[in-house]
Amino acid sequence: MKFSKILFIFTVLFSTALSAQDQLNNFKYIVVPNQFKFQKEPGQYRVNGLTKFLLEKQNFTVLLEGDTLPEDAIQNNCLVLKTTAIDDSSMFKTKLKFQFKDCQGKVVYTTEEGESREKKYIVAYNEAVRQAFSSLSNFTHKYEVKETENEAEEVIVTPLPKVTEVPLVKEVDEEEIDEEIEIPVKEVYKNSSNNALTAEAFGVINYKLKNSQGQTVYTILYSGKEDLYIVKGKDAVIYKINGSWVIASNDNGTLQIKSIDIKF
Repeated sequence: MKFSKILFIFTVLFSTALSAQDQLNNFKYIVVPNQFKFQKEPGQYRVNGLTKFLLEKQNFTVLLEGDTLPEDAIQNNCLVLKTTAIDDSSMFKTKLKFQFKDCQGKVVYTTEEGESREKKYIVAYNEAVRQAFSSLSNFTHKYEVKETENEAEEVIVTPLPKVTEVPLVKEVDEEEIDEEIEIPVKEVYKNSSNNALTAEAFGVINYKLKNSQGQTVYTILYSGKEDLYIVKGKDAVIYKINGSWVIASNDNGTLQIKSIDIKF
């Protein structure tokens, strides 16, 4: 009787694990950050590169944060899973596990917790990462298109006709841009503490910029290039230049550029 109960419990747990892994097939891409929260610098202990490598071994298409996204991922960020790491290390043991979150921030899958008692951090984290991903050793990723993707439809970025005019910004000489915004940027940043917009992430790579009253002023969509965002519903883009954010808009054929204070 006891053996039957143990066998039943094991079967249920094993089936649940397989079901969770199968959900990974609903996603086409995985993004691995250059720096997890527990790391003091990008790529510390080689965790990020190793994470990418181990996921690719299981046939996942893996992108590092900042890489140019494929066109379908830009149009529908619900094809992308975001990788996070949970470090529960103590003085004598390194412990690490990984979670994969969808565009709504929901945890789709959590690996087993990898452990190591090695004293050298780079060795300990290497062992912990490999042990954590051993929970996927019998799983091979194969993307499967969902028949119904209601959640994805809510955040699909519908191409806007005006966005095609974005190259207008790229064609502007960078020296001219520097001259136009150098003084305004300095002035705004001196007196913009009460006008700063707070960036609230939705999905994996898009943001809502809200004012101090919590009202959404802009919805910005990742363009596929670092520090360049398309402003949804407007003929405008937001990008970073000389360490400051600016918004460039096309007003009746006239390019207008002004500084904008964003807190990410």
